[in-house]
Amino acid sequence: MEPGENQLELWSRMCVLYQRTGIAPALLELQARYSLDVPLFLGVLLAAVSGISLDEEDIADIIKQVSGWRQAVIIPLRNTREAVKSFTGMTDRVDVVGLREAIKKVELDAERVEVGFLETLLVRECRTTEQLSFEQISAIALSVLRCSGHRSDNVLPALAAHVVEEAISLYDASGAQV
Repeated sequence: MEPGENQLELWSRMCVLYQRTGIAPALLELQARYSLDVPLFLGVLLAAVSGISLDEEDIADIIKQVSGWRQAVIIPLRNTREAVKSFTGMTDRVDVVGLREAIKKVELDAERVEVGFLETLLVRECRTTEQLSFEQISAIALSVLRCSGHRSDNVLPALAAHVVEEAISLYDASGAQV
């Protein structure tokens, strides 16, 4: 798949899901609590909603393939953006606000590159099945958390379960918005 080809249309679907009530705060909390790669979590989740079946080995492999980009590009951009925000007395200056917004845009562009690569991996390497059940999709979401370093009692945290429910309610198995 060439850049720009969106067979799963993950980026646009992620943006729609992210705008749903309660989703952004839930994802930011999951990111803070579990160092969750939000684009990866949403990409895998939306792929599962579309019927792409992933096991924990698939997810670990995908994380391994995208983590270098995340560590080298996205996290330094986020850290820089947050550092700019923390300078007391300067954060209200128009030039500082503009700089922070410019960094935020580049950070989002870098996440969009990650999502494009993730989409390529999902389309190329993973099995498409019929519509997965809520339980199967939840298990995939939990596997993303586990592969990201979260240790649990095999229970999907409530915030993640909320995101799963919203994704399922928003899209059918073909990826079409409900």
